[in-house]
Amino acid sequence: MKTLSDRLYGLKKYYSINRLYCIILLAVSMAITPWLLCSCGGRSAAETGQETEMARELGREQALRLRFGIETDTTEIEKILIDVRVREQSLRSRGEDRLADCYVESFLTTLDSVNPPLRSLLQE
Repeated sequence: MKTLSDRLYGLKKYYSINRLYCIILLAVSMAITPWLLCSCGGRSAAETGQETEMARELGREQALRLRFGIETDTTEIEKILIDVRVREQSLRSRGEDRLADCYVESFLTTLDSVNPPLRSLLQE
């Protein structure tokens, strides 16, 4: 027959092994959870390509509003430039840095071809 100390030792051993399994299970689940969350919310390549093209098109449209030779007053130019920065910041605040980069790059490239003096002024 087992003594009380033998029984307590058996319980301690059982609980320490159980605790070890719980710790391992918790560590594994903490490691897997971010991966599962990212994979569930992912976008397809087609959606990403469409978003990129939309960002580029919007950047081009904004730059075309500033074509050289079109009569726009200073306040209108400022509004457009502020709008470009607001849209860029909005994309970045949502974690869409790649889209924001495409948008600004498209804007600046188009602006360089339609209004080089303004582009050079913005570069300074």
